[in-house]
Amino acid sequence: MLVVTTLFPADTPVVTGAQTREDAYQVMRRFLLASGATEPDDHISIHRLPCDGPSGPRRYSDGYYYTVVLGGFRVVGDDQHEAFRRMHDHARAEGFRIGTYTNPTPAPPGETARSWKMTGGVEDNHGFGFSIFTVSPPTHVAIWVTSTCRVTPDRDDRDSLFNLKGLPLHVPAKPPLWGPEPATPSAPASPAPTRSPSALPDSVASSTAGSPTLTRIRDILG
Repeated sequence: MLVVTTLFPADTPVVTGAQTREDAYQVMRRFLLASGATEPDDHISIHRLPCDGPSGPRRYSDGYYYTVVLGGFRVVGDDQHEAFRRMHDHARAEGFRIGTYTNPTPAPPGETARSWKMTGGVEDNHGFGFSIFTVSPPTHVAIWVTSTCRVTPDRDDRDSLFNLKGLPLHVPAKPPLWGPEPATPSAPASPAPTRSPSALPDSVASSTAGSPTLTRIRDILG
């Protein structure tokens, strides 16, 4: 049984971090699928961050937080207008209030990042806002979903960063652990001359292995 004390002001919804992660992720996931895409173009990241309110700072250590989901996708058929039209129709069907909607056709001369964009919000599930916009190159689209400030009744709920591969149906209970993709096996090398040195030390060999690329969203954020 969860006991909510007077520490939590009445105007802040009491929602676990896990529930907010799932709700925010589903908002992002449905927008991506509505565009016509079937998968993100890179990893999806989910951040839990401290928030302030009209009554002053609401401390993360006291359970106050908000959640941000960052994802992105390659526009199907390189048709930004169609992708944004579909996402706009989806937003209206889902009850979002649209704030900004810029969807030019044909592409504007000298098109740049954010030539296509849409923002809005919804009060369902205690409130979420979104920002969707083209990046560079403009055939790629970023989706940001942000929750309102909440307070979790579970003080042990401290997971703050999830990086997800692909587009899973749900957010896992714990942050996935993963590293660089394994190297593709290569054909055996021809025998080395007898005067060649011995194999490289492990420390040197490991330094030549490829590292994972930065995500497109991280590139945007700098």
